[in-house]
Amino acid sequence: MAIREFVDQDFINEFRLFVVGKRINPQRNVWEYYIKSRRAADYKQELTDSLYHPPHIVVDRNETEKDEVLHLIHSFEGKELVREYIQNTMLGIEYLWGSKVVLETHEVDENEIRRANSEEPQSAELNPVPVLCAFNASSTPWRIEN
Repeated sequence: MAIREFVDQDFINEFRLFVVGKRINPQRNVWEYYIKSRRAADYKQELTDSLYHPPHIVVDRNETEKDEVLHLIHSFEGKELVREYIQNTMLGIEYLWGSKVVLETHEVDENEIRRANSEEPQSAELNPVPVLCAFNASSTPWRIEN
């Protein structure tokens, strides 16, 4: 990716780039914007987080051929699937497939997100939890956390 290759500390310094933070000033009761960081790693992370990132989902052919249930595996790349779209998307895929659909994905616990936000960016690492979701039009969606 071009961001990893070209955005380094020299680039940040030359173009005077920085990451902006936002906090409330309780005395004046207003939002304040401040320079949160001038580090290249933080700026790269901010850029990466703001980009559109289509999920990488593959069909598990071995499982699908065994029981004719479409088994999909989402490769977790640091971003969860958007939860509000999963059910309707899976129902559409089930309609096209003509049978039950199973999605294996990952979710990040909200406590993990809070912990990571309170730590330094270099040491903050999220530990996603595997989740199995199954959809069948004749029943309600169910999920199993591993």
